This record gives sequence, C-alpha cells and structure tokens, in this order.
Amino acid sequence: MKIRAGDHTREAIHAYNELSNFFRRVDRIIVPFVRDFEKAGEIIAGLQSVKGYDIKKSASITNDCLLAASARSMGAIVYTQNKKDFKAIKDIFDFEVSFV
Repeated sequence: MKIRAGDHTREAIHAYNELSNFFRRVDRIIVPFVRDFEKAGEIIAGLQSVKGYDIKKSASITNDCLLAASARSMGAIVYTQNKKDFKAIKDIFDFEVSFV
C-alpha cells in the first residue's frame, strides 16, 4: 500500500506492477496477522505516551509500526532509510532493523 501510494507516473505504476507480479509468482506476498495489527496499536500507543508522537500529524508511522510488528512475528529484518521513525519504534518495541 505504501509503495503503491507513491506511484504518480505511468513509469512508476509500471515498475510497481512488475515488482508486485514477480512477488506474487514466487509466493512472497506476506499479509499481517491480527496479532500484528494489535501489536502495532500497542506500539503506536507507546510512541504517543513515551515519545510524544502526535499520530494525527504523523499518520504514516502507523504503517511503519505494522511493518515492525509483522517483521518480528515472521523473524524478518526491516531495511529502511527512515532512521528517525524506526529508531523511535525500536525504543518501544524490540525488532530487527537495519538502516541503509
């Protein structure tokens, strides 16, 4: 969802569709479990109470929280350039993250 939301050009949409179709063919699309959504809600609550995040002003971090929860539940590593938000999430929730 987050990747597709940024597609505004014909070329970007084509690139997304190719990538998405590839991952479907090799069965690498992963859907979060209910417990991942619940854990993401706990992380969001922690970010608000401990880190002072205003979710109304930084709504995109909700997707990052779900990504972190999903990654931990499947034993995956999150690779990201978003150091600020994922460091804050890491302070609240233990998961594997690598900054690139």
